[in-house]
Amino acid sequence: MKVTLSFPSSLLSPNNRKHWAEKMPVKNAAKLEAKLAGAKLDYKHNGQNIHILIKFYPPKNNRDEDNCIASAKAYLDGFASGIRVNDKFFRVKPRLCKADPQNPRMEFIILNEDSVKSLEAIFDSL
Repeated sequence: MKVTLSFPSSLLSPNNRKHWAEKMPVKNAAKLEAKLAGAKLDYKHNGQNIHILIKFYPPKNNRDEDNCIASAKAYLDGFASGIRVNDKFFRVKPRLCKADPQNPRMEFIILNEDSVKSLEAIFDSL
């Protein structure tokens, strides 16, 4: 299952020092976008961890992966609400991709069990 969302605003970055009242509308909009996208999925939680690959396509190649993850928190919270699960079950696997100035975005991909096992086998072999 894949959901495409807007690339996080720089206002959502942990490095942004703007006043909380300026950030709040952007944060709320991010949560709502992800909640609505998640609600469209026919997702049934089985009580296990939910492995989500997040692919970040920034507008420029000047973002680092750890800030992208932190900037996506409002989206993850909204997505959890949309699919009706507690986000404590999320296991996020981030990937910072090449910039896409024409279409900056994030893709949340819920990995199936076979994909997760393959990834774990790769990491275990390192």
